[in-house]
Parts: sequence; structure tokens; C-alpha cells
Amino acid sequence: MKGYSVNGSSKNKSCDIKETSRALAWLSLPGLPISLFARKSLLSIASAAGRPIAIDKATQVRSRPSTARVKVELDLLDKHPK
Repeated sequence: MKGYSVNGSSKNKSCDIKETSRALAWLSLPGLPISLFARKSLLSIASAAGRPIAIDKATQVRSRPSTARVKVELDLLDKHPK
């Protein structure tokens, strides 16, 4: 998937890959047509990167039409789209 970025956050910055290979991250989808901001469309698109968890408020209310954001659960050991 070209044109997307993932921003992760962790309260525990000393995460050990032996403990878990899963992480939550915000998937940013810049330039997505507003017609694809529908919940079903966003969850389908985000599922290519991981398991969709949530859609951010600005995306839900379409107050930032330049970028859609979806929180996904990633398995860091899986291969992800480029």
C-alpha cells in the first residue's frame, strides 16, 4: 500500500519482542477520497495492514478531509504492505 504511514506509541518504551509481537499503531491514509471515509470502507482498507481497532474522531466527522486515520493492531513479525 503506497502512500500510507504508521505511527506507533507505547507507554512502555522498553518493549521486548520476546514478550509480544503485537503493537497498536495509527494508520494514516493521506489523500484518500472522501467517498472512502465510510466506516466499512476504512475498516476494509486498514485490514490490509492489521486488525482495525478504531477510527479517529476527525476522520469520523470528516473535519480533516486530507487524511483518514485508523488505529490498527499489528503483528510486528508479519510482512506488511509497502
